[in-house]
Amino acid sequence: MYLLIYASGNVQGVGFRASAKHFAEKKGIKGYAKNLSDGRVKLEVEGNQEDLRWFCESIETIPGDGNTALNIEETAVSDHFTNFEIL
Repeated sequence: MYLLIYASGNVQGVGFRASAKHFAEKKGIKGYAKNLSDGRVKLEVEGNQEDLRWFCESIETIPGDGNTALNIEETAVSDHFTNFEIL
């Protein structure tokens, strides 16, 4: 399964990407997290459905202020990532 996620709220300058990488590596999820100029973080991730559901639930809690919102789009499987990177 392949997801394109846009995280908004207080997601830059608070360790969001590093935490997302930690959660991804915990479940073997591959992809990346990248800051966008509009204050959001873009994540492209791939993994199995159960692990990705857990990942999305986990990153919604970063940074813990309850203001993180996710816009999630499911797309075709890409299978081109080898690990999880912070860009």
